[in-house]
Amino acid sequence: MIRPKSKGRDDRQRIFKKKQKKGYVMLFLGVALLLACTFPYALSILNIDRSLEHSPKVFERLDAAPKIVTIESSTARHGHRRPIVTTTLRSPVPFRRGREMNGCGLSLENEINCDLEEVSKYQKQYGDSRYLIDKSRRDDVEILPYGKVMSEFARRVLSRHIAQSDVLVFSASNSSVPYNLMKRAREEHHTTHLVGKSDSTSKQTFIDEWWRRLSNKQPKWLLLTVLEDGGKSTIFSSRAAGADFLKNGPTMTYIVLGITASITDISKNHSNYSFTGMDTVELLLEHNYKVQLLSASDSWDTGGNILKGSNPRSFTIFQPNDLITKENIETFFKWGAKAAIISKGLAGGRNWAQDDDNAVFKAYLFATQGLDLAIPSRRQYLSETKFTNAKWRFPYANVSAERRAMVERVQFVSCPVERHSSLNLDFLKHSASSDKDDILSSIRVKCNNEDVTSDLRNKDKSYELWTNNDNQQVTSSSRLESACIKVNCNDILRVSTKSDKKDFQVSCATRIVPDKALLAKQKLSASAKAPNILMVLIDPISRPQFDIAMPRTKTLLSQQLNFPYFQNYATVGNNSGPNQAALYAGHNLKSHDGIRHQKGTWIWDSLSSLGYATFKAEDGCIANSNMVQSIQPNTTHGQALHKLYCFDFARPNCVGKQLAAEYLFEHAKDFVQTYSAAAVPWAAFLSLVDTHEDTMTLGSIVDQYLEKFLHGINNDLENGKNTLIIVLSDHGLHYGPYFQSRDGEKERSQPLLYMKIPDTLPRLSHDNLIINTRKWVTPFDVHETLLDIVGIPREASVGSSLLKELPATRAFCHGVSSIPDTHCDLLDSSLEKQIMKREILRPPSLSSFYADIRKDHRLNQAKCYSGTYTTQDIFRLSKRWNKRCRCSTNKRDWFQCNHHPWNDNQGEPNEFFLFVTCDESPLHLDIRVKKNEQRALELRQVRSRSNRESKPPNILIIEIDSVSVEYADRHLPQTRQLLKKYRATGTTDVNGCHEGLCGVDFSKFAVVGPNSIANQVAGLSGCLTTLLHYSCFTKKENIGDVCGDPNLLEYGMRLRNIGPDLHTVYCTANSSTPWLYDVAKDEGYITFFGEEFCFPGSPWVVQENIFPIAADIELHTVFCRLVKHMKPWLDDRLLYNAGYGHYCINEKEGIPKQEIALEVLRQMWHQYNDEPKFAYLNGMAAHNYVKETEKLAWRAEEYDEALSRFLKSILSRDDAHETIIIIRSDHGLQGGDSSVVDYSTQIEHSHPFTEIIIPDQYPVKNLIANSDQVVTPFDMYAMLRRLMTGKMDMNRLDGTYDILHEIIPSRTCRAAKIPEDFCTTEYTPSPNFGTCNMFEAKQAVFCSDPHLGTSKLYLRRTQKINAEPLNSQQSSAKHIRPAFMATKNENTMTIPCASQAELMSSPLPKNLEQQWSMLDKIVEEHQEGRLKVSGGIFLYPRQSYILISIIRRLVSNLTNGQERLRICETGFGAGHSAALFLAASTKVEVVTFDKFDRAYQMPAFHSLQSIFGDDRIKSVAGDTCTTVPGFFSRTEEPRCDFVHGSSFCSSDLLDLTKATKPNGVITATAMENLFDKSVYFGPDGQWRNLRFEGCVARTTCWKEEKKELEKSYVFAKKGITMEHHFCIGLSTGQCSYHKAAFTNNTLMLNFDDQCSGLGRVDVPV
Repeated sequence: MIRPKSKGRDDRQRIFKKKQKKGYVMLFLGVALLLACTFPYALSILNIDRSLEHSPKVFERLDAAPKIVTIESSTARHGHRRPIVTTTLRSPVPFRRGREMNGCGLSLENEINCDLEEVSKYQKQYGDSRYLIDKSRRDDVEILPYGKVMSEFARRVLSRHIAQSDVLVFSASNSSVPYNLMKRAREEHHTTHLVGKSDSTSKQTFIDEWWRRLSNKQPKWLLLTVLEDGGKSTIFSSRAAGADFLKNGPTMTYIVLGITASITDISKNHSNYSFTGMDTVELLLEHNYKVQLLSASDSWDTGGNILKGSNPRSFTIFQPNDLITKENIETFFKWGAKAAIISKGLAGGRNWAQDDDNAVFKAYLFATQGLDLAIPSRRQYLSETKFTNAKWRFPYANVSAERRAMVERVQFVSCPVERHSSLNLDFLKHSASSDKDDILSSIRVKCNNEDVTSDLRNKDKSYELWTNNDNQQVTSSSRLESACIKVNCNDILRVSTKSDKKDFQVSCATRIVPDKALLAKQKLSASAKAPNILMVLIDPISRPQFDIAMPRTKTLLSQQLNFPYFQNYATVGNNSGPNQAALYAGHNLKSHDGIRHQKGTWIWDSLSSLGYATFKAEDGCIANSNMVQSIQPNTTHGQALHKLYCFDFARPNCVGKQLAAEYLFEHAKDFVQTYSAAAVPWAAFLSLVDTHEDTMTLGSIVDQYLEKFLHGINNDLENGKNTLIIVLSDHGLHYGPYFQSRDGEKERSQPLLYMKIPDTLPRLSHDNLIINTRKWVTPFDVHETLLDIVGIPREASVGSSLLKELPATRAFCHGVSSIPDTHCDLLDSSLEKQIMKREILRPPSLSSFYADIRKDHRLNQAKCYSGTYTTQDIFRLSKRWNKRCRCSTNKRDWFQCNHHPWNDNQGEPNEFFLFVTCDESPLHLDIRVKKNEQRALELRQVRSRSNRESKPPNILIIEIDSVSVEYADRHLPQTRQLLKKYRATGTTDVNGCHEGLCGVDFSKFAVVGPNSIANQVAGLSGCLTTLLHYSCFTKKENIGDVCGDPNLLEYGMRLRNIGPDLHTVYCTANSSTPWLYDVAKDEGYITFFGEEFCFPGSPWVVQENIFPIAADIELHTVFCRLVKHMKPWLDDRLLYNAGYGHYCINEKEGIPKQEIALEVLRQMWHQYNDEPKFAYLNGMAAHNYVKETEKLAWRAEEYDEALSRFLKSILSRDDAHETIIIIRSDHGLQGGDSSVVDYSTQIEHSHPFTEIIIPDQYPVKNLIANSDQVVTPFDMYAMLRRLMTGKMDMNRLDGTYDILHEIIPSRTCRAAKIPEDFCTTEYTPSPNFGTCNMFEAKQAVFCSDPHLGTSKLYLRRTQKINAEPLNSQQSSAKHIRPAFMATKNENTMTIPCASQAELMSSPLPKNLEQQWSMLDKIVEEHQEGRLKVSGGIFLYPRQSYILISIIRRLVSNLTNGQERLRICETGFGAGHSAALFLAASTKVEVVTFDKFDRAYQMPAFHSLQSIFGDDRIKSVAGDTCTTVPGFFSRTEEPRCDFVHGSSFCSSDLLDLTKATKPNGVITATAMENLFDKSVYFGPDGQWRNLRFEGCVARTTCWKEEKKELEKSYVFAKKGITMEHHFCIGLSTGQCSYHKAAFTNNTLMLNFDDQCSGLGRVDVPV
């Protein structure tokens, strides 16, 4: 029996479960309530990090206000494994110490330390809904959005890592700028402080409160301070508090200040202005900050009759980097307010509120005490953006000389001499008063050469006078050493002017007042005179940048004065502090602030104790600094200059009418002369801070003044012989765009050092110094050398004196303990490939300033005003008014037309445009593309014969000439936005494709050449373009030949074409039809070729010059007709020179020219709807090289609208899914062939814009994967060819890939056929004055190796096995030099040592003296006016003896197959050297090159032929620079066994060496010294280049004994004494046409130590 369940039991279970569930609910609610009460503010803190990354709304008010956020994210600096966030806020809920939750530990009351990774996990759990932000409180507006200017500014400034740095951001608004600056600062590991607006009623400002609460944690240095509201809510709102903060607070390097300006009321008689930030700007100016315009909301010329009462003739516009000064500050703010009015169109006399956003001018100002620009731009320092006219030679033989000449051709801006020239201030030699306050009695002031000193005593005269007695330490005005005055001379002289503007003039004067006490207690006697010391520190500059920026000083030091150069001088720290502490004090700098507290250890203090007169000064005004100058060095002189530079400032770095550096050099020169005359030893330490700016331009301006100063000091024999002269830098530039690259970071550790020690020191010291130039040296060593020279003993030191040979460990960077390992890793070439290269940040651009301003808020004249008449209307009107009309089409040139040519279906069917003009009326244009049915039928028949199953896709390529990725972002925003809409968002699969069309952005697309030709040839034919001078073939007879040199890029390729200009084109050897237009014809495509200028006859295009154009529609005829209409007198062959012309077809009326092609394409796509289409358009909208940056992109920005509209129409078509669209550029702007460019242009040139849209039925995932690889036009060609033909191109270029069907593996630039200068992934070009273009002489100097270009030597660098490490001086150029070491060998020629008398008595070749006498008579007989004989080998008996010995030995070693020894010489002269060679042996033949333009030369040559035979001497007449390479290119056997160079040509020896077999002898005429500016020797001569490239080895040099001339020659006068040098070396074959190897079993030149009497000298490598 089954018992039923108990009812009560079930009820109890049900009740229990119900109560249990209710308990769980209550427990959960309790926990939730506890969490809600305990952690609301903690949650807000935990979300701060996420808000910084994702939402600018973080700066809206939190419930817990006020707030201070400090983020310390400095992994590298503090060694934390994870970044730390420290957030401090005032909370009504007290926290307990020691409690932890979600990675946040509470270490102090109200302070939470959070692990960012744990915080991130917490944020992912709770999401954005946990932000405690009151979005209803929006009482502040954004100053300006975070645009391109601020983005580039943040990357540039916040990348500066030289010490522990802090970033302070004050924001009381909802602006995105502080959010992004904070985010970037945290990414760069700076300690960041975000200060919001205070709700406190305290009178203290919030920055003051923040500063006070930091207490002993107050930062010593603020790298960046951002005051977004103009400083009105900060400490700067109080003038006194702000002044104290600037003076005694932290060092503030950069300040960004947000300001506004508006007009609140306009009436008939006046306008009311409202400004924010003006008071702060004035305060910054008072403390010597340079305030500049960084970004703005509006930019107009407000000088016209914009507002009532304004001067209609005035011109007022402020541009980026413009200085805001005390004189123009009000003008600037009013200009901004007026510009906002123009933008709004409100200049009509109405009232509005200030918070009307669109009527308020907003701007960010940039302030710094240094010389940095708001937006770095070389053009800011140029008076002209183009190089001056001068002869440019190409190819180059002396690269350094050409680079120096290039810098000298730059027209730099000068100081405002004209403005200040009327005022002159001078010190009186004898002061009339000893009163320290009676300054006017010690000076004389002249206005227009009239003494006005007495007039200044009148109290009604306004002037400002400063002296170095501002600290009241000068007891008498007669002891003053510097003074400046600012006065208006017109006011003093009561001269009336038309302008109400008062221009003040500035003049300064300096002098040295000797220290009487020092003279009186001189300790050193005249017999034991201590050496003087001159040290010039350039702060900062690297060795490679010194070569570029200061070529005059480099030439002086290295070639004229022969100062020893330390090629491995290294830094011991990242910035000036540790390096200058090591240099001046010989100790390590323990902290960034420690330099202020090092007393009594400085070198000048030690020298003062020895009785030296000391001098220390720099040419900059940096107040409140923690650098060496801030410690106010206790020197005899120099302090008088410190505040002189603060008295006035004008660009480039001027005080009044002179450069700051000029005052420094004049004062130092006065110091040297004063104490030299008093026989007091002196030590001068000069510091140039002009190079402390990241355009790297000011150094070039100072260059000539530094050269003049050093030359003058050294020329003083007394000073030069007993003076230690050191020219050095403390480090390379350690911030800025270039520093973000590995090469830039490397240059920071490559400072400069030249040192010349006193001649009075022992010879051993000089020898050791030379030996040490190749060792690794630091500033500690320079300091110890100073102490060693003056005799100060040191018990313990970090460095070693350079007067003693450094140990063997100094041969390696890592062998020097004081050099940081991170620096050695960069400098050690063996680790070069192991170090990860940092991707270079794109440099800031002036164009960004204008790109950030809305188009309707700035000037843009690239607009066309279209009329309402059509061409049909024009003909109707012409008949009514009896006007005569002229017409033109693509098939017919200009002709008379009385009716419309296209009426009644007249005209040719292929006429796609019609121009009409009637009696000089404006030009009108009709575009009509009609389908050619016959052509379409032909194409269908072509396709029917192919085996393709489907119709080939349409190909549309729009190439916008000279557009980089950055340029496209700035000036083509609508096109970029449209393309972004279609961009796929996956890495391995198709995601995010829009409507079945997938876009891919190739951010790493590379250029394969500097200009359009090289890149268009690669993209449209897959062929390679090289430089003619150094191509595998240089003669047209070789067209069709295959290059067999494996060291060249064109190896295995067939020469296709020579020209245009210097271009040579090589295509794959087995490809018969590489040209895509030929492929399109064979595949049945209707074709379009568009070039937006009249190109026939142009040397700058691919079409017709390299490949023929036979497209169905060719656009260029439109522009040919336009040019012919505008300039009917122009010859048809010169139409291409007319350029692009006006933007519209009728200047400012009619259709824009750049829209013509788009309309033709649109109609073509419509008419040939069913036919496959291949179209290539080269748009010229961005190909603009105007001087004014604001006008640079006008056309491109208008084109952006038209292009985006066109692309929308194409993408919306049904056949869009059958179309491949490529929007790209060939390269970025390159500045033209004669313009100076900014670094941004230089970098962007190699970063072309490329995007591809492709239907999703294709393997798009490959395209996406390849978008992150380095892609070239060769790869694009491979893809296009396969798409058009349906099959893989089996004959394509090696190393290229079809980016749609293949995945690109990791490859080098060489494998991808990218020249080194354009390989930005492996090499970063150093900032220079132009972009590299080896095809243009004016731009080739900017290539890493312009002398060699793409030559064999250039490409063999990577092929050399036996190579030495990179020379640190030339590291940026990537040079590698083979290490050919002289070794002993049995087959060694020994030349006996001989004196001059023995040489003269030695037997010369028989009858040689008679032959020389005969030549002398020929010269006299053919003398024409002044005797023009250069000289001859007869002047050098030692060289003659050695050459004859070598020739005879070579002849004895001739092989059986070689009948004669061929000697090639340049410079026949009068024939003496040729006679010497021929007389040495009957088995010698001579080929001599000369112009033979002197009357005696051909008779002399024929006389030698009559003596030695016609077959033994041949002549080649003409300029040897061209005849030498030309001769050997025509010779079947280009051979030389012995080379002797003696001509004016700067490349003859280089060309002769190419024809010299391995082991051939190379020599040159004797020179006065081996370091001069001659064409052969010296650091930049041909011989040095040959040694450097490994072309010549085992060089030995000799010195002739002194010889007094008995005659006058071209290079020397009768009676002078000569002492010349000459060198001999062996060809290695590295640079030769011949392939034999250089061996050790043939002739070698070895001389033992006993031959020192022969005059042998050592030549440094």
